[in-house]
Amino acid sequence: MLGPIGKTHGIDPKRRQDIKILYGEPQPGLANLLRACLKREGFTDIVSFTTFPPLLKALREFNADILIADSAMPGGDTLELIRDIREGRLGHNPFLPTIMTAWNPSLAFTAAVSGSGCDDLLVKPTSPDQILERISVLVYQRKPFIVTGDYIGPERHPDDEPGAQRVAVPNTLKAKVDGQPTRSAAMDDAFEGALRTVNEQRLRSQGDSIMRLVREILPSYISGRATPSTERAMERLLARADDAHDRLAGTAYAPIGDLCVTLREVARAILRAHPEPTRKDLDILPRLAEAIVIGFSDAREAEAIGGQISSSVGSYLGDRTAQAG
Repeated sequence: MLGPIGKTHGIDPKRRQDIKILYGEPQPGLANLLRACLKREGFTDIVSFTTFPPLLKALREFNADILIADSAMPGGDTLELIRDIREGRLGHNPFLPTIMTAWNPSLAFTAAVSGSGCDDLLVKPTSPDQILERISVLVYQRKPFIVTGDYIGPERHPDDEPGAQRVAVPNTLKAKVDGQPTRSAAMDDAFEGALRTVNEQRLRSQGDSIMRLVREILPSYISGRATPSTERAMERLLARADDAHDRLAGTAYAPIGDLCVTLREVARAILRAHPEPTRKDLDILPRLAEAIVIGFSDAREAEAIGGQISSSVGSYLGDRTAQAG
């Protein structure tokens, strides 16, 4: 029998019923056991799932406070689900606290969970008390988020990404435990500020990633030795350009938008012509990357950089359209 959570885990028993938990567990027996234990301890707002599709639907429809999901939910990829949450592609809250459970996870899988942006991994079999302890950690000791070109999520280690800004993200789980309203002007402002910080940090990181990929790609194409690895790097470059473009609205970097659009067009043209793209596409690629890096490194330069390169980009696009015609 568990001791009272309010004493052992620091969560006021009166607040537990306000916390909305989405719980994915493919084994009905385990799901029913843990759900019953949590409800006995006062966590009455639990929606559980044994397969992936209804869990995905619930994330789109509900404003959950925490997600607890098994790594092997039938019908989908839980790791990809966590990444989609963190990237803002799924659900209402990219900062949703998350716990993943798994049987005998390998070191490689543990690293993949960390790389997805998940807050925590619990090795099964898990006890209700373990779940409660981890929920308490996410309330009172949640790690700040870091943002890089390919990661958004809790700080994985204090020494990781020393140059990356740490972001204290909104936490509706803690707000409910503290008895604070989760739908208020203050919470809305907190979300807006965190999203703006995350977007701007990602844009700066994407600029650096774009330049690194261009430097990796160009020698192979120019020397006529492009490989499938070169093509995959080109696909990553296109994904970076897509992500950067999608995050520009409402930021100080909006004038870089045309450059990102052009970069996407050039990347797609190179991929279509792989392994022998035109020299004109290869020549403009580093110029675009350099302009994007400069624009993202200093918002005050974004408009100037966008204007400086617009004429040459316009000429390039005009030539490309004429050639296509």
